[in-house]
This record gives sequence, C-alpha cells and structure tokens, in this order.
Amino acid sequence: MGRASGTPGQRGNLICGISSRSIQGIKGKTVDIFAKIAEERIRRAMEDGEFTNLPGSGKPLMLEDKTWMPEDMRLTYRILKNAGCIPPELEKRQEILNLKDLLNTIDDDKERLKKLRELNFKLMEMKNPAAETAGFLT
Repeated sequence: MGRASGTPGQRGNLICGISSRSIQGIKGKTVDIFAKIAEERIRRAMEDGEFTNLPGSGKPLMLEDKTWMPEDMRLTYRILKNAGCIPPELEKRQEILNLKDLLNTIDDDKERLKKLRELNFKLMEMKNPAAETAGFLT
C-alpha cells in the first residue's frame, strides 16, 4: 500500500487506502462510501422487518428545541438533564409547590405556621433573587 500525497486537509482520512470522504465511482460519479454502507444496512434491515413494531411507532417524535441555547452548551445541558439536575429557579419552584401541598396536610398549628413562614420566605426569594445573592435573605 503506497503513501497518500498532499496535505492532510486535501487527502481526508484514509481507511485501507480509501478516502473516508468519498471514492471514485465507475462512471466518474463521486459516491460517499459511508452513505452507501448506511443505505445498504437500512435497506437490509427494512427487508428483514427490523423496523416493524418499534416502540413509539406511528407517534410523533418529541424533539427538544434547543435553538435558544448556545451550541457549545447543549451537550452540557443534556448531560445535566439526564442526570436529573434542574436549574436553581425550577428547583425553588418545585420546593414552593411541595410546601404548598405539605401545608394542606399539617394539623399542628405551630408546625403549620413554621412551614407557612418558610413558604413566604421562598416566595420572597423567587420575587427578589438579587436580595438573596447580596446576602440580605440568608
């Protein structure tokens, strides 16, 4: 096998002496080898019935719109989301909702008053996040 000539940017990656970008077809057409392999595998899988009765078949895909997020941050957010982490604002909101639910179940007046104060404090934090970061509420 001979060495490829040219700069790395011009050659592309070589796999077994074949450019990973494309190979020259019989009639001079450029055929992307990876697209050809993928198409062949998909065709075989369809013929073998591997795509029938898949979970979610016939239902719309639930794609997340991340256009508002910088591209370099999307992977980070996805990893945090998959790990069960949520932004602090949503975490506080969830705490408030949990406290409201808890207040409906407490019979003891002293405990109820204590949780009501805690709820009011959290609501105040939500309305004025600058005060919390300045140290006024902590």
